[in-house]
Amino acid sequence: MGYTTQGNGPALLTTCIVCIVLTWVFFAVRIYTRAFLTKVWKVEDWLFVGSQVSFTVYSLISLQSTLHGNGQLNKDINPVDIPIAMRYFYWGEILYVITALLMRLSIGFFILRIMTQRGFIWTIRITMGLITLASVMHLFYTIFQCKPIKYFWLQFSGLPGRCLPAPQVQAISIAYSAASAVADLTFGILPLCILWNLQMNRRAKFIVGVLLCVGIVAGLSVIVRIKYIVEVSLTEDFMFATANVSIWALIEPAIAICCMAASTLRPLFKSLREKTSTPGSYGLQPSGPGNRYFKSGSHSQSTKENSFGLSRNHSGYVKRTDNQETGSYDDAIALRTMVVGASGRTSEGDDDTKGILASTTVEITRYDRRGDDKA
Repeated sequence: MGYTTQGNGPALLTTCIVCIVLTWVFFAVRIYTRAFLTKVWKVEDWLFVGSQVSFTVYSLISLQSTLHGNGQLNKDINPVDIPIAMRYFYWGEILYVITALLMRLSIGFFILRIMTQRGFIWTIRITMGLITLASVMHLFYTIFQCKPIKYFWLQFSGLPGRCLPAPQVQAISIAYSAASAVADLTFGILPLCILWNLQMNRRAKFIVGVLLCVGIVAGLSVIVRIKYIVEVSLTEDFMFATANVSIWALIEPAIAICCMAASTLRPLFKSLREKTSTPGSYGLQPSGPGNRYFKSGSHSQSTKENSFGLSRNHSGYVKRTDNQETGSYDDAIALRTMVVGASGRTSEGDDDTKGILASTTVEITRYDRRGDDKA
């Protein structure tokens, strides 16, 4: 093979391996959460699976291209390996566009589930439509940039043919990357503005904010990629000149995949917390006969009222809403759950929005037993 430790080959090889490992870790955890914990499967999940499969093939092709000399100067590559590396590079470009499109559509459908404002909904829909159009156009341009097609990887072997002028190729790549960056930033900023105004505790806001900010990083990685496209020198050492572009073309979808996976892992964290935590002093806990649930503590004082209300605060435990004393009693509990918040609609069984959209009211009617004791 044409791989050496010279040039940008080692950096490209390391990026391929790290991105494959990280994305598969996040992918496996998300699939387990969606398929086995929440048992919810939506269109964005199918798109997510498609993007991961496409990204894996893309990464393996990039790996093969690197092993045959991608990222190195032509003088350091065996002439036999140059057409092989260029052919893998060509197919990698095609799979990059497919991977990025599937990932952005998955993010778009996911965000649409938390939108209520008509203006924001149409903004996301239009963004999805435009990025789809831009991706399809760029895909056809990538496939047919040379005539015949195989001239792309055989141009250094004396095969007759022609490709689009190098400045035109550079301009089209910059335009597509700019459209991708705008889409990523739109997908990151709009949900952040909406969710921040919901009635969530600080911890929930922090988690949502961090996850959505990570999505913005995907857009910033595209901007970095644009910088390297602009700086590409139009020389015969094509694979060496485009090495940094190839590296960021791997990092960009890898970040998006990890971000999309992390945004659905709350049910898994909740399950692990419940398995590892010990019973505390807060929460709805049964005590003694009958349907009695109360905050742990003593209940030996006399009762002044026969009924009172309980409400669940944002931290997840129950507190009293009046100042009445407590005593021995039997409780009849009425539990009502109302879904409120961003969307005004939820999907049955969807666990992604728990803790953000669910508000539970518990009413307890207390029956004083002192009259029975006297009798």
